[in-house]
Amino acid sequence: MLLCETGVRHVLAMAAMLLPLAAAVDEKPSEATQVPLVTEQAYVDRLLAMDDSAAAHVNLANWCAAHGLAEKAKVHWGEALLRDPDNAEARAALGFVKRGDQWVSASEAEPAPVQPAADPTFAARRQALAREIEDIRRRLFVSPNAEAWTEGRNKVLAIRDAAAAEPIARILGAGDVNCRLLAAEVLGQIPGDDALRYLLGFALADPADAVHRTAIESLKDRADDRIVQQLIYALARGREPTMRRAAYAHGELGAMEAVPALIANLRTVEYRKVMVKELRQSPSMFVGTLTPYIAGLRPVVSGGTVAYDPIIGYIVSGGGIGFAQPPQEVLVEKTQAERVEQPDVLEALKKITGRDFGYDEAEWHRWSAEREQAAPNP
Repeated sequence: MLLCETGVRHVLAMAAMLLPLAAAVDEKPSEATQVPLVTEQAYVDRLLAMDDSAAAHVNLANWCAAHGLAEKAKVHWGEALLRDPDNAEARAALGFVKRGDQWVSASEAEPAPVQPAADPTFAARRQALAREIEDIRRRLFVSPNAEAWTEGRNKVLAIRDAAAAEPIARILGAGDVNCRLLAAEVLGQIPGDDALRYLLGFALADPADAVHRTAIESLKDRADDRIVQQLIYALARGREPTMRRAAYAHGELGAMEAVPALIANLRTVEYRKVMVKELRQSPSMFVGTLTPYIAGLRPVVSGGTVAYDPIIGYIVSGGGIGFAQPPQEVLVEKTQAERVEQPDVLEALKKITGRDFGYDEAEWHRWSAEREQAAPNP
């Protein structure tokens, strides 16, 4: 039961994050222009040299924006917000302004048009549906009888009220795989933003692959442009397994507008803790004169770059008592940044475009730019 409870918490948390942050993603990703190879290499060099702080991600995002790497800039502004949600520079770059204590999109900061009054019966209907769904779960879904399960499934599938979205996600989402599969299926036929949010949550956060694929199938039936934009946002966050599932969803939806974001995530940076050996000079007990010299070079390899650290030795001279110890080899924990290839992103690109340039980002950028230039200007 713990796995199911953890899974539904992840689904509900993911659903709560998505649609409210739609302003963080432009209508159409703009990094479809050809990026010079020298810029790509300079980006990689800066990426591998930076630390993992919010300020470092903002600085790199600003550099990317100034050098035509718009998609990568969005990724790093988003990474800055994950580390510092109140980072004003990243918020402003992504189109947010502060109103009171809340960050809202710039469009929301303008006086909103008068909206129709909220349905006063919505909360009461949601409570009644929650009781009904919980009763179905207790009476029919915990029974080993196949007929009882079929009866319960038919009852749930008959629900069409938008107020049922939250109870279905919360109650059935805490059940076994079959319950969660049913939740993803029935949410696909319920209208409204709540159902869409929870479907995206199941698609990106459920621990079972079968459930997130069922949710993606349900998303295919919704004619809503925001779906692809939300998946682009999830892809840009660059966290596993969310990024992998977002890439798979783009491939299944055939979302050509997601191509620039997919290209930007063909390789992602992962920070790993590793133990490395270093030579350390122990304190000397020698009383006299020590002359340092370079005894050798130790290669350091990271991200395809090789550098050399000098090994310092000492020549004992003069008179005195004591001794100079040679350098000692010790284990030290370090954080290394590595660019990791993402096979799921590549598969999505191949499925959407019908092309296969492997992990050659420059070639993908060229193809995307040529396609953009050949497209008719509306």
